[in-house]
Amino acid sequence: MSAVLRGLLRLSDGSLLISKSSGIEKLTPSGVRIGAPLIPNNLGATCGATITLMTSFSILNNSKIVFTHAAATHNRFGIISASGYSGAGDCLGAQAAPAATAYPVASVYVAASNQLIVAYAGNAVTTNLNSIYVYDINETTNAITNPTVLYDASLYPATYNHLMYGISAMAYDADTKSLYVSTAISNATTVVNYAIEKFTYDPTAKTITRATTSTPFYNYGIDTKCIAKMTVAN
Repeated sequence: MSAVLRGLLRLSDGSLLISKSSGIEKLTPSGVRIGAPLIPNNLGATCGATITLMTSFSILNNSKIVFTHAAATHNRFGIISASGYSGAGDCLGAQAAPAATAYPVASVYVAASNQLIVAYAGNAVTTNLNSIYVYDINETTNAITNPTVLYDASLYPATYNHLMYGISAMAYDADTKSLYVSTAISNATTVVNYAIEKFTYDPTAKTITRATTSTPFYNYGIDTKCIAKMTVAN
């Protein structure tokens, strides 16, 4: 794959999307590569004209691809044509991070309400650098609207009784409306400070409620540091 692998998603037709640090590959069920890669590392000014760090991706109901892109001065997420990227017209929309040094590291798509949840990570406990936002996605027009803060580490402990710092992955269970977040629970990011938090997501109010009040859903273990990808098994 010639780059660090970041994530894996099996599509309904059996093909695979594989996120790597320099793009997103697509393989058919028989292992044939689509594109060179399907989403390359230079998408033009709107979606990110740089050697990219593709940290995660989500699929819309109409098969368009949403990627998160964590690279200095190009922190954003973008919507790409379902058939991949071969020119500027395949970049259908993009949204810059809420701060220049907020790195989009994980995303999940709430298909029933056409909402994209994006986690950002940064190197300080200041506004927006370690946060979770939700955006409304118009799958027809590709409009990205109504950015809403679900969590901001700068409000700990005044608003939240838990710190999330350096989020690395998220997963969403549509059946229970549960959002799982892999994160450090201290800004001292040694291994004993990593855990998995669980929240109930309200897509109407656009709020998350912590499942446990005083401790993480899954506390520190040898398997919890810097999780790159989580999946809910149904």
